[in-house]
Formats: sequence, C-alpha cells, structure tokens
Amino acid sequence: EIPRWIAEELEEKGLVKLLEEGFEVELFRVLNREKLQGMYQLSPVKTDFYLKLRRYLINLRKRKKETFDRFRIYAQDFIKIRLSKVLSLAISSTNIEQATSNMTPEEIALYKEVKEIADLWKKTMMGEEV
Repeated sequence: EIPRWIAEELEEKGLVKLLEEGFEVELFRVLNREKLQGMYQLSPVKTDFYLKLRRYLINLRKRKKETFDRFRIYAQDFIKIRLSKVLSLAISSTNIEQATSNMTPEEIALYKEVKEIADLWKKTMMGEEV
C-alpha cells in the first residue's frame, strides 16, 4: 500500500492502473441515509469523506466527463442537505458536543463560525452588549 498521491502520480504517467474504491456506492449510501434523517439529525460519515469526495471528483473530471456530470449532481445533493442541517444546528443548538457528534472536521469548522456569527447577531438585535 502506497500513499494515494503517489498512486495518482504513477497513474497519470501510465505506470499503474488505480482500482476504484467504490466511492460512488459510498456516496449513494450516505446520501440516502441523510435524506431519511430528520432536519436536526446528521447521519455519521467518515471524517475523511469530503477529502475523498474532492479527490474522486477531480479524478473523475479528468477521465470521464459524462460520468462526472452525473456524479456531481449526487455530490451537490449531499452537500446541500448536510449544509442545511449544519446551518440549522448552528443557529438553534445549545449543546455543541451533541450537535457536532456526527459532523466531519470541515462541518465542525463551519458550524463554529456560523454559530459565533449568529450568536453575535442575536445579541446585537436584542440590544445586549457584545
């Protein structure tokens, strides 16, 4: 087993052929699971999910344009659903540990930024000192 970036470089030079890791199946699984969850419920995803998604889309764009366009729609659907839930949790949740328990590192960073801005805005609107 070698690091992914080395394997990708070797593939670009035509020295190796990468085996697909079934990421399409993983995306469909998490997308369907996410659709079944409630508005304030996030299904667990692997911490490196967005990294894998980004890499997969970059590689797919280079190799299979028609497959890329279709897969991109599913990826956008997943991102929109997750984004909506993270934003909803950030403006309504008071228990940070519970709210972020199923978030990826990228989502946690977004959650914290939005929560801070929303809390500041709420205080300002209520005439509280900030």
